[in-house]
Amino acid sequence: KPNADSRTYVHTTFDSGLRVMLVQDAEAKNTGCAMSVEAGSLDDPADFQGLAHFTEHMVFLGSSKYPDEDEFSRVLALHGGRDNAFTTVDETVFYNQVSNEGADRVMDIFARFFIDPSFAPGMVDREIHAVDAEHKKNQPDTDRRLWHLMRSKANVENPGHFFTTGDLRTLKTEPESHGKSLVQALRAFHRANYCARRLHLVIVSNASAEEQLAMAHRHFDSLPPATQESCP
Repeated sequence: KPNADSRTYVHTTFDSGLRVMLVQDAEAKNTGCAMSVEAGSLDDPADFQGLAHFTEHMVFLGSSKYPDEDEFSRVLALHGGRDNAFTTVDETVFYNQVSNEGADRVMDIFARFFIDPSFAPGMVDREIHAVDAEHKKNQPDTDRRLWHLMRSKANVENPGHFFTTGDLRTLKTEPESHGKSLVQALRAFHRANYCARRLHLVIVSNASAEEQLAMAHRHFDSLPPATQESCP
């Protein structure tokens, strides 16, 4: 690290395969947490184009432990936090920042994005319309239109040809016309791609590395262990 960088960095890999970077920053006033998933739009199945992006949306909306769809946003707001997420061609990234007092609670809810999201059918049906509206909102944007045009000209055998945002047609109406279930596709995609060996966790806080490590273990040790076969 640069000589001017006074932060302390600790890197470790949990037994599950989860890779963790802990950053102790004495000047940090809040706790930051991010997870990078080694899966993006290039991992979309041909019959569910936009599934990586839609999975990013759906993991926020409840889990087995926290079934309330608004629990994460409610607790985050209660502790003055903020968050965001994005999907690229080869990764999906989630990040949040919250007061130190709220960090433990927020991280427990956040961890369930990767452990046991509910993918409740009612929520799937509602959120697909939000993604469809997002795509319609972006349609007038010239840069996005050129981007999609360029991708549409790629070799049809290459996933770079796929429609990465997804909409009601590519994610629901078309697959369902062939007897395929979006809920089942979400669960299969999450199981295959949100596995521990493909996850990278970063925490930044003024807490010691030992305290951060204990918090990470407390919330993420429930991740199922990954093997080369189950999580290549």
